[in-house]
Amino acid sequence: MSYLQNVVDLLRRRAYFSSRLNWDEWTERARSVAATTPSPRDCYPLIQEMVAALGDNHSFFIGAEQRGQEGPGGAPLGFGAFVLSPEFVVIELFPGSPADRAGVRRGDYIEWVNGTPPQPSGSRRLVFDPQQPVQLRLRRGGQTLDVTMQAAPIEHAPLPHGRDLGDGIAYLELFVQGNPAEAQRYIDASQQVLHDHATARAWIVDLRCDRGGNMWPMLAGAGPLMGEGLLGMFVDADGSQTRWFYQAGAAAYQRAGMDAPQEHMRASLPAAPRDPQTTPVAVLTSEFTGSSGEMTLIAFRGRPNTRTFGATTSGEITGVAMHELDDGALLGIAESVAADRTGHIYYEAIAPDEPVAVDWLRYAGNDDPVIAAARRWLNERGG
Repeated sequence: MSYLQNVVDLLRRRAYFSSRLNWDEWTERARSVAATTPSPRDCYPLIQEMVAALGDNHSFFIGAEQRGQEGPGGAPLGFGAFVLSPEFVVIELFPGSPADRAGVRRGDYIEWVNGTPPQPSGSRRLVFDPQQPVQLRLRRGGQTLDVTMQAAPIEHAPLPHGRDLGDGIAYLELFVQGNPAEAQRYIDASQQVLHDHATARAWIVDLRCDRGGNMWPMLAGAGPLMGEGLLGMFVDADGSQTRWFYQAGAAAYQRAGMDAPQEHMRASLPAAPRDPQTTPVAVLTSEFTGSSGEMTLIAFRGRPNTRTFGATTSGEITGVAMHELDDGALLGIAESVAADRTGHIYYEAIAPDEPVAVDWLRYAGNDDPVIAAARRWLNERGG
């Protein structure tokens, strides 16, 4: 079987939305391209076209050369700051990254990039050239700072953190989780927040910068707020389910044919469960709440005493399986959709119960309008 025909066969058999494509036509196109192209790299454009045609907003293809743009140990090269465009504000900072070491801080406004004002692009993220040093002029409050940073391997992602908001309300913020070596630290950081605010009567869980990664540390970490038992499930095209649970301090799964849920990840700290009937939870979302961030949101859907605030999510609500191809390229295929604990399946981006415009210049601050709306609802709940 040719390289390209193998990709066609994988997508046809495994993609949840496989029926959207005319596979006779794609097979014929693959044969034509394979007959005239000397290498797998020449097949990449057609593969990208097929993946896009699935229309699931989540399947992806990364060529072998692109995967090779890494530092020592396989860590990706970058600057470690997510700068929103066209707002030009830093909304996420990776600890120990070039941006962090240079003195960039979350909430900084970018006035200049290499001596000129930053320009909006078609992307919501301001991208810097990793091959060149980057000089930034930052505005922080009433201060102006000049910093220089050079791309380097990004080894650590932000860990969950929290704080006391007053009125008996505690705040937990979750981020992307993609490094397997840091999964346990991620879980324990979440649960440490729960222990530190054990007397809180209500919670805000902020998923606005949770862009995805591995959902299991998110479920294991925030599970005490989600509640014991079934949280959600993946549903394959044939209707078979992989169910997600939080039970006895651990995130667990149960595939078709398994007699009982299998523990997958557990916090090092003792579980600090919260009764959903008496503990209201407000969940915050944005356009960047995606993939595993959306799965975490779904794990709260159907929970009593829960309401969501903010903006509609990114719409990457599928379970993606990774397939490494012969040349080292990576094909991610959306092979299932997600459903909440009630069995409701989500096919599109998830709108909040109470839409509130996200003001990124006031994000997570004392005057953040989304947090303010969530606090009003929580205060109405009493307790």
